[in-house]
Amino acid sequence: MMNSPGYSEEGRGYHSQYISRALSPRMSGYRPGPRLMDSNLSPYPFSRESEQINITEFINLIQTQLKRINPTFAFQFTADPPLAQAVNFLTQAVDRLLTEQGKDPKITSDQYEEDINYSSNRRLRDELEKAKETTKNLTRYEHLLKKKEEKLEEEKFYSSNRRLRDELEKAKETTKNLTRYEHLLKKKEEKLEEEKSKVRAEKKGIKDMEEHSKVRAEKKGIKDMEEQLRQALNDLEIQKKNWNDSKRFEQERIRLDKEDADRKLSEAKEMKEKIEKKLDESTKHLKYEKESLMQLENCLNQTKQTLSIDQKRITQDKLEIEKEKWKLDQRSRKLEEQEILLNVKIEHLDQEKQTQESEKTKLLNIRKDIDDERNELLQIKDQIASFERESKISARKSPIEDQGISDRGYTSVNQEYDAKFIELEEREKEIEQAYRELQEQMDNFNRELEEREIVLDEREFSVEKQEKDIKKKLDNFSVIEASLIESKIQVEDLRTFTIPELEKQSETLSNLLQELTERKQDMENLIENLHNEISLVGKQKGMLDVIEEDKSQVSADSYQMTHSPNRDIDEITIELEQKIDKVKEREIELEHAHKEIENDREELTKAAEFLKQAHVEMEEKRKQIDKDLAEEKAKLKNQFLKLESGMRLLSTKEAEVFSFKRKLDEKNQMLIIKEKELMARMRKTDSHGSSIVEEREGESY
Repeated sequence: MMNSPGYSEEGRGYHSQYISRALSPRMSGYRPGPRLMDSNLSPYPFSRESEQINITEFINLIQTQLKRINPTFAFQFTADPPLAQAVNFLTQAVDRLLTEQGKDPKITSDQYEEDINYSSNRRLRDELEKAKETTKNLTRYEHLLKKKEEKLEEEKFYSSNRRLRDELEKAKETTKNLTRYEHLLKKKEEKLEEEKSKVRAEKKGIKDMEEHSKVRAEKKGIKDMEEQLRQALNDLEIQKKNWNDSKRFEQERIRLDKEDADRKLSEAKEMKEKIEKKLDESTKHLKYEKESLMQLENCLNQTKQTLSIDQKRITQDKLEIEKEKWKLDQRSRKLEEQEILLNVKIEHLDQEKQTQESEKTKLLNIRKDIDDERNELLQIKDQIASFERESKISARKSPIEDQGISDRGYTSVNQEYDAKFIELEEREKEIEQAYRELQEQMDNFNRELEEREIVLDEREFSVEKQEKDIKKKLDNFSVIEASLIESKIQVEDLRTFTIPELEKQSETLSNLLQELTERKQDMENLIENLHNEISLVGKQKGMLDVIEEDKSQVSADSYQMTHSPNRDIDEITIELEQKIDKVKEREIELEHAHKEIENDREELTKAAEFLKQAHVEMEEKRKQIDKDLAEEKAKLKNQFLKLESGMRLLSTKEAEVFSFKRKLDEKNQMLIIKEKELMARMRKTDSHGSSIVEEREGESY
């Protein structure tokens, strides 16, 4: 009662007055007897104070229950009777609830009826809102495409050609889908405008029929229709121009995007060739300097550890990708099952379509029968007119009373035929309206089926593309794994073959250095001894010269004795000089060997630095691979979310199809009932018309 549209705040006073008057003793003429007021006979002590206490307790209980909804709720007390006051309290609570729900508590019954009448045009508004939402989605999608194109421009030049081509193909497909969707939106907007024009024309026709005669109303309706058609044609031309301009703009933008993409592809090819050349040069350089770079065991061990860690992480990522692939396979299986179910449903709907077409043919046959009956009625009318003429001719001969009776009979028959003819025209109009509604429903149903087929094809294409991307990624991971295995084998070869050889060479070099140092020390000792001997010999020479000067008269024997040691001394000096020359040559050789060792050390330091740089580059590549994996995981998650949203949309669409099917069944039943009624009425009219014709023939005879 309180939720009814006729209930409002304006009618509260009326309700309260009505209840107070109904409960007052003046209106009812009923006064409480003394037995009810007798305290001895009542089971409870009755008094005015106890009644006021019970009413307040009742109101307080209602107020506590309503404060559960809103703690700030409070009654507005009045001086009305208790029941009217309780009704007012309830109305206050209901109004509070309606205001909290966002509804208007002051809606009257007339407004409610107007809302019911206005709900007939709500379908058109809903469709317009849907069209607006679709245009918004299109703008959002175009914004996303622009963002994607900006991301493609911001990508590095060394990205592969396949990604750019895939992005171009995606852009082309999105443009095609946009054109299709825009075409569908145009059709929907045209149909909505046609429906609006029809509704407006019908409203105007009804008003004109009420105000003027049929001829003027039809003329005005035709003029209005012509004006509306002209306006619609002008609007269509304007829309066509706008769409053509937008198409041209989009084509130019796509052409520019193609040129940018081609330019980027050429630049990427050039960068790729340069990088490949640099890689070839670096590989040659690495091959040339392999033997000298393998003494750094610590760096190699670190690289080995990092490679093992990377391999473990890559295996984990591979397992995760395989899991995701398995999930995608399951999703694809589910999608295939759903596609099978949809195909079954589509077949069922095709059968229903065939049944509707058969019913359509039935309606056409009924229409033909109605046309035949109309022709028969026209023939009967002609016969009646001819009969009237004959009756008039006979009436001149017959008396005046018989002529009046026949005229009355003819007028009654003509009125009955006119009424039947009007009923047939109304039924024919109803059948035509039902036929148009069926045609519109069938067209809408076919469009929805086509849209769903397009969506399914797009989803299949996206799933296939995702599978191809996953296969490509797995191939890339397998290539990376093979390269890691090869690098591991090379490291193991280095550890097993080259490093021990280098260790042996380093040991031999250290031994040679020790021997050279020992020989150097020996040579230095020898040189010192030789210097001492030379000094001693010089002293001895000086002493001998003195002796020769003091003893010039010594004999030949003594001369011979002195000459022989001088020869020995000369021989010793020559030998010492030769030994000194050899020591100097050996020192030169040692200095040359020391320089060679220093050069080898410098080369080893350079090799160590190169290994460090290679290690840094490997870490950077590893980080890039991690980033690529994270991006691919995010893409896969987004794809999963899109698939889930697609599944939800499919479920909602299936529910809509079932509801549409139920509506079609209901309308078919209504049509069958109308057909039966029409057939019964037609039979009645046939029997009645045949009886009238027989009576006329009998009278004529």
